[in-house]
Amino acid sequence: MQKLLQAIRVSADILLTIDFRGSYGSVFKALPFTPIITWVRDPRTTADIEKVQSLQLPGRENVKPAGIDAVSTQGLSSYSSFSFNKRVTLANKMPHLKKTNHEVYHLPCSDWVLPNPSVVDYSSVEISKSDKPSVVTIGRLDPIKRPWLFTELARKLPDVDFLMLGKSHFEVSEGGWEAEHIPENLKLLGHVTGTEKHKILSAAWVFVNTSIHEETPVSVFEALAYETPVVSYEDWGGIVNRYGISIGQHRGTGLEGMEDLECALKKLLDHEELRISCGKAGREYVEQTHNDREFLKAFQSICLHAGVKRANKAFDLEHPG
Repeated sequence: MQKLLQAIRVSADILLTIDFRGSYGSVFKALPFTPIITWVRDPRTTADIEKVQSLQLPGRENVKPAGIDAVSTQGLSSYSSFSFNKRVTLANKMPHLKKTNHEVYHLPCSDWVLPNPSVVDYSSVEISKSDKPSVVTIGRLDPIKRPWLFTELARKLPDVDFLMLGKSHFEVSEGGWEAEHIPENLKLLGHVTGTEKHKILSAAWVFVNTSIHEETPVSVFEALAYETPVVSYEDWGGIVNRYGISIGQHRGTGLEGMEDLECALKKLLDHEELRISCGKAGREYVEQTHNDREFLKAFQSICLHAGVKRANKAFDLEHPG
């Protein structure tokens, strides 16, 4: 660690963090005059934490689900200034995250937005929807994602193919989830990446997100890039209701929302025009908003704001013309 800090001390113009963890403090203290950009990607307000803490495992309601402990983020404010200058700049992944800034970080709300870089290679996207209705979900098969809801959804629609991508990170004895009594129309594909994942998204009719809490996951943007509309309990800045259907959050196991989830999915599966229009509009949004050019343009502006005088020169050298 000491050698790393010595190397950083020589060349670092800025520190870029994803959200904030207390463990970042040792680097912040070692570089006390280096500006910090905190990329706000998954902030959790008190209401979000309470919602997550309500999570329950079906049939094991007395077991604490793994992976739901809260992380303190308010310590970032202690590094917020030096020499009369604001040291920390908050850069929100999405504009709607601005409203969380003060509560989560104890810092003023920020207008800066730093979108995702390209979530896929948009120039190579090819749409090839399956002949038979197919529905996909992508995510860790951990309790916070509530994968059991996707399983139950598959059980209710036996004539539809369901594909679940992801793997578990906790043992059942630790409060994890294990797939049992899987219906024949549901395939658990494990961790899938690259071309294989993109083929699945290209073929899918609908993408489903069942998490009790998540903040505009990249998997949703990937699905939209392949013109696959979204059904979700949560909405994020109105994205789901613009490019799919949000049913509203149901706490605990989420099973109380199954009827609404099934109705929303059937609506998109049964109405081709709606499904296609949501998918195409979603692809246009993702391509225009979450791409390398917009990311670099925003990052350059934020670096200049933070006091990195070499930012213009660095970007000009890497991206001439």
